[in-house]
Amino acid sequence: GSGVVAVGSFFSVGNYGTIIGATGYGVVLGGGGIVHNYDAFQGALIQGAKAGVTISSGEVINDPKGTITASAGDGITMGGGGGVFNYGVIQGAEDGVSLSSYGNLVHNTGRITGSAGDGVAIQEGIVSNASSGKILGGMTGVVIAGTGTLVNQGLVGGGTDGAACGGASVINSGTLVGLSVGVSLSNSGYVANTNGGILGGVDEGVALASGTVVNQGLLAAGNGSAISFAAGGGVMNGGALASLYGDGVKLGAEGGVVTNSGYLAGGENGVASAGELTLTNSGTLLGYDISGLK
Repeated sequence: GSGVVAVGSFFSVGNYGTIIGATGYGVVLGGGGIVHNYDAFQGALIQGAKAGVTISSGEVINDPKGTITASAGDGITMGGGGGVFNYGVIQGAEDGVSLSSYGNLVHNTGRITGSAGDGVAIQEGIVSNASSGKILGGMTGVVIAGTGTLVNQGLVGGGTDGAACGGASVINSGTLVGLSVGVSLSNSGYVANTNGGILGGVDEGVALASGTVVNQGLLAAGNGSAISFAAGGGVMNGGALASLYGDGVKLGAEGGVVTNSGYLAGGENGVASAGELTLTNSGTLLGYDISGLK
């Protein structure tokens, strides 16, 4: 069974102890509400099999000593709009946090882990990860399926992509990495890797349809391009931007604008474009196997 089940219009659950749903859910709020897992001397625990907390809409607050966990499903699931504010530990066997509606907010200063799925997966909204925060996914660190914003000051990492979004703004001043791609945007978007930020992937650093990438930190890739546009876009680099075996910047048929005042290098080309290219270079631009510019 489940620990707490409430199906009315609005409920508030405050936990200072232990709530366990051995075969079901830790807490279920079918009509929405607020779940607050408070600090306690030994730390408050909400644990379920299918999910730690499942709520139709509202807020889930997990204090610094709090733990919300699911042994077989997601740590927290929410069907409607709302927010998750985590200062402790959220752990899911699948996703850490899964919010399937619009206008959502996830703020994390603690640790969110999705062992076999995504660390945080939302339909649309804002994900904010503070300098002390860690968001880790066996698949992807952060997923924003539609439009939204990811602000990372801490650590976001994924077994495939660090972050995968539809059309979004991604602002990184921490560490954002994926075993395949650091940041993947299926539509147009904006990616800023600020001074001190580390952004990268084993295959590609940033892969997007179109948009703008600004780098003042370290942006790197292994096998593919550090930045790859399916169509076209703009790159402003004042930091270190490099690919070990691929292109530093790769632009599709729409071409684009590249401005480099830092270090830009590719194991193949520094910059490669299939369309019209405007390049302004006042830094270092290198292409090791073929040329600096193609």
